[in-house]
Amino acid sequence: ASFVGRSTELTRLRAALADVAARAEGRMIALEAGQVGKSTLIEQFCSTAGVPWLFFVAARRQPSSAALADFTSELASSSLPGAVAAAEGPLASWPQALDVATAGVTGPLIVVLDEFPWLVEADEAIEGLLQRSWDRTLRARPV
Repeated sequence: ASFVGRSTELTRLRAALADVAARAEGRMIALEAGQVGKSTLIEQFCSTAGVPWLFFVAARRQPSSAALADFTSELASSSLPGAVAAAEGPLASWPQALDVATAGVTGPLIVVLDEFPWLVEADEAIEGLLQRSWDRTLRARPV
C-alpha cells in the first residue's frame, strides 16, 4: 500500500534531514498534535529516508527502567552504529543509551522517541537528561 497525504510534512522532514547531513550537526524536532497520525508519518519518513534509524515507542505507565531496557533492546536490533554495544549488555541510563545509539556516526541517522510525554510521566528527570545529552553530545552529531 502506498502512503497518501502528508506530502508537505514529509518534504519538511526530508529537508531537515538533508540539512543535518549537510551541516553534520544534530537537529531535534518535536511533533505535537491530537490523534492525527504522527507516528505513521514518522514511520513513513524513517522507512524512506535511506539512513540508519531507530523508532522507539514508549508505553504509558511503564517504569522508566523498563522503558530504558526496551529502548536498549530496540537499539540492539537496529541498524544504528551503537547496536553492537547495546547488544553487549544493559545500558544504565538514558544519557548513556543516547550516547551509545549515536556514537561513531559517520553520516546522518534518525532516533525517534515516540510518545515522549509517557516517558516524562514515568520519570520527570528525562527532560533534563535529554537536554543535557543534546547540549553535550547529540547536537554535534548528525542525528
